[in-house]
Amino acid sequence: MDQAGNDSAVQQTTVQVDLTPPTTTYTLDALPVNGWYTRPVMVTLSAVDEGAGVFQTQYRVNGEPGWRSYGGPFPVNQAGAQTLIYQSTDRALNTETAHTLTLPLDLAPPTLDSR
Repeated sequence: MDQAGNDSAVQQTTVQVDLTPPTTTYTLDALPVNGWYTRPVMVTLSAVDEGAGVFQTQYRVNGEPGWRSYGGPFPVNQAGAQTLIYQSTDRALNTETAHTLTLPLDLAPPTLDSR
């Protein structure tokens, strides 16, 4: 109501509240043999969010300085213990705590020492 006594029409608005971050899981296309992967591993990340919806998923391998935007399955193909860090953010800008996955890769067959 203004000072002249004029009332405005009743108005309504909806306020959406999302305080919960998304959840990201991974799928690998290989199984370890005695704890080691013997070929490059394709990693698929999948994020879900019950509130505002997933905005983006990001990852980095072996302490890269910046995040990569996840656009689909990607290979981890360097020998040794590879560290993958991943996380997702929803449209309300809630970011989940980063997850760490270690993938030990042994890509070379053993050799026989004939001494």
